Amino acid sequence: MKLSLTQINRLTGITSNGEATHIDTAALANDPSTLTLLDVDNNPVMSVTIDADGNYTVTQYQPIDQDDSDITNIALNVSGTDDDGDTANGTINIVINDGGNAEDVSDEVTIEEGDLENPASGNEYPVHGESSKLIPTPSDDLDPSTLQLTDEAKATLFGDGTDQNPGELSEITSGGQPVDFVSVENPDGSFSIVGTVDGVEAITISFEVVQGEDGEFYINTTVDQALPLDNINKDGDTSGYITNDDDVISVDLPLEISDTDGDTSNIDITVNLKDGQDPSFW
Repeated sequence: MKLSLTQINRLTGITSNGEATHIDTAALANDPSTLTLLDVDNNPVMSVTIDADGNYTVTQYQPIDQDDSDITNIALNVSGTDDDGDTANGTINIVINDGGNAEDVSDEVTIEEGDLENPASGNEYPVHGESSKLIPTPSDDLDPSTLQLTDEAKATLFGDGTDQNPGELSEITSGGQPVDFVSVENPDGSFSIVGTVDGVEAITISFEVVQGEDGEFYINTTVDQALPLDNINKDGDTSGYITNDDDVISVDLPLEISDTDGDTSNIDITVNLKDGQDPSFW
C-alpha cells in the first residue's frame, strides 16, 4: 500500500503558525507509505502513515491553522497494489479541529508622579513604569502584528475629532493645558498612545506582544510620564475608561490580539497615575 504523490496539490496552502508548509517529497519517494508535512525550517508539522492492511496513523507535531469554520479538512489519495499488480484507489479524510484560543488576560501598571518642588533622585521627572504579562496560548501562536485597541475603546477614548465628541482622553490636562493624544502604530503591531502639551511630550503608554525565549507570548506595557497631570473633575467616578478616584487617574485600555488562524483574545491593561507630593507653602 502506498500514498500517491498526487496529494501535493491537496496540501497547498496549509500553514502552521502562519508560516507555509511543504511535503517532504524525497522521504515520500523513498517510503511511499509515509507522508510528512514540514515547516519552513524543515521541522515536521504532521505525518500520515498507512500500513498494508489500510490502517493509517496521523501524528500532528505543530499547530495547523484553520479557516473561519475552525476546521481543516485534508483528503489524501491512496493507491494500493496487490501481489498480482492490481491497483485500487481510495481516499483518507483527515479532519483537524481548532484547539483552544489564547486566554484573556489583564495587567496593571501604577506610577507615582514626580516631585517638581524637590526633585530628588528617584522622584523626579520623567517617571517610568512597566509590566510584562504572560498570555497562555494552548494551541496556535499569536500574531503580534494584530495587537490593537478594541474599536469601542478607540472610539470612546479618541472620539471623532469634533468638539461634540472629543473622546474621554480630552479630559486629561497638565497645568490646566489640554493634553493632545494620538496613537502611533508600528508595522510589527506595537503601538503607543502619546500625549503632548504644546508639542512637548507629557505621557507615553506603549504596548507590544513578544515571544520569549521560552516560546511563550507576553504583553509588555511601559509608561513614561514627563509632565504632571491635573486631577480631573471626576472624584469618586468609576464609570468610563478614564476614572479619577482618591488622587489616582486610572486609564482602562482594552486591547485585542489574534492568533495565526484569526481567533481573537482580549487583553485589558489598566494604567494608574497617582498624584505626587502636594506642594508646600512656608
